Amino acid sequence: MKAYVPTGIHRGRLRANIGFDVDIDLDLSTFIRD
Repeated sequence: MKAYVPTGIHRGRLRANIGFDVDIDLDLSTFIRD
């Protein structure tokens, strides 16, 4: 049986340079209301 497995819980901001700059804001608090 094959399954997808989560690799981690990422919070804050993801930044990488893979030939071009990648900057992703992972904060969902502006979209999720309690």
